[in-house]
Amino acid sequence: MTLTLALLVKKYFFTDNYVPNLINIKKLNLSKQDRRELLVTLRTGFVLYNLIKKKLPKISSKTSGQLACAILMLATQEILFHKQPIYHVGGVLKKTLRQANLLWLEHQGMAFLKTLPSWEEALSLMKTELTTDSIITQLLIEHPTLDIQEFFSHPPLWVRLDLPESIADIDPLLIIKKATPPLKGILLKNTAPEINALFEKGILSYQDIAAQSIDEIAYLIQEPQTIIDCCAAPGGKATSLMSRWPRSSFLLTDVDSIRLNGLSDNITRFQKNVSYNVTLALHNWASSSLQNKTADFVLVDAPCSGTGVIRRHPDILWNKTVKDIKEAAITQRKILENAAIAVKSGGFLLYSTCSLSSIENDDTVHAFLKENPSFDFKKITLSLGHNTKFGAQILPSSLQDGLYYSLLQRVND
Repeated sequence: MTLTLALLVKKYFFTDNYVPNLINIKKLNLSKQDRRELLVTLRTGFVLYNLIKKKLPKISSKTSGQLACAILMLATQEILFHKQPIYHVGGVLKKTLRQANLLWLEHQGMAFLKTLPSWEEALSLMKTELTTDSIITQLLIEHPTLDIQEFFSHPPLWVRLDLPESIADIDPLLIIKKATPPLKGILLKNTAPEINALFEKGILSYQDIAAQSIDEIAYLIQEPQTIIDCCAAPGGKATSLMSRWPRSSFLLTDVDSIRLNGLSDNITRFQKNVSYNVTLALHNWASSSLQNKTADFVLVDAPCSGTGVIRRHPDILWNKTVKDIKEAAITQRKILENAAIAVKSGGFLLYSTCSLSSIENDDTVHAFLKENPSFDFKKITLSLGHNTKFGAQILPSSLQDGLYYSLLQRVND
């Protein structure tokens, strides 16, 4: 714990609208230990801040309250997660508070650390403080068995082997498990220079196994001639489909030019070993369609609340509410309606989100089907998920992120 780390927690937790991903945090030139402390504090920040606010309510009334909370959040996670002794954390806390000119917090801060509950107790306390518009409240209503502790855990590291024989180039000691075919995923303990080298060579891709589950759906469909991916950036699902259907023609679009540039870089990397028929275009599917009944397969990996990947984007918990879920569903419905126009007779429309809420998932698909009788719902079964009325839902666990899929087909014209 340092003042520099506390200032970063203050910046990202209290003032920024997002938490930077690991790549951007690496650009901060922090040590490995400081990077770990920052990531754990941000990932668990929603619970840590709630605990501090409950025990020390007067802190938030002070002009220096945000920095004070950030320092205490760092100290708390050091004790709860890294099991550091309180005498050590207390000494660092006092030093940091003095550097920050927050001497008024020294006595209260030490008393707070000495009476810390366990992590499980802190989670229970957070539950009692949740408001009705909290995203967690909504998700627990929809999924009573959901283990919210997964929202604050370290996410698993999966790679997808686009050239399966390359597994021989991976140190067996790095491998935790291999996915069951047709999935081509490998769960790793951690990354390594050899993994990054294989990534740069286009031999493997970083992709969670829940997202790789699209391959289970594609495996059951005859190779389409023309494919449109409406919200393609950063390209994980697109490259998965390209690997499954190498002879197909792909049109990959995105609404944002910066994201499209990132998609282009990813496709270039992916094509280092095999060339595919790919076209990239800038397009907003929420505003209009792009083609009329020309595609055999259209993927709508819709922008969403991201509740299935909260541990990768923990700012969702303090920046979004149920209102945001409902607003996302409105946009998703528009995209789905316009994307459907591009599906030819007999063609497939695959809708997916990284959301856990039926508002964005089954409810959106149901509303679409009521207004579009030319489409039928096709039942899919995923090895990691459970079936819903109109699709399949994967819940987050220690082994995967949360994700939803629904497969539709145009059958009546």
